[in-house]
Amino acid sequence: MKIIQTNKIFRKITSVIVLKDDEVLEKSKNPFLGSFDVRDLENFKKLSLDAGLLKMLFLTDGSQVLILRVKDFNHRKLILVIRQIISFARKEKISEICLNFEDFNRLNDEKISIEEIAEIIALQARIANFEFVKYKT
Repeated sequence: MKIIQTNKIFRKITSVIVLKDDEVLEKSKNPFLGSFDVRDLENFKKLSLDAGLLKMLFLTDGSQVLILRVKDFNHRKLILVIRQIISFARKEKISEICLNFEDFNRLNDEKISIEEIAEIIALQARIANFEFVKYKT
């Protein structure tokens, strides 16, 4: 699986948006939302998201977005969120995803540096994407 760090939505790559549980949806706070069509934003506002549930939204231009709300955000929750995103993407047979590290930095309650966030994301994505294929004969 290929993971790209970006702040815009690509048509053929699934984007991931992570929101805090009480966060209001605003284009100014999340760069991915800036590329949403008006109809997409209306559909997004109608979508009921409980904390911890990951949902996929199909946009009018044909792109896909994974949306996740988190209640409290700390180091341990970051690890679990990344693993949840990767396992969901594997289950849905998604080969490439876009993450915006600023989403995680904005939610950060423990003031983890952006470098540490990137390191945690890379490590946990690698662990969650592991597949044992070499067998003993």
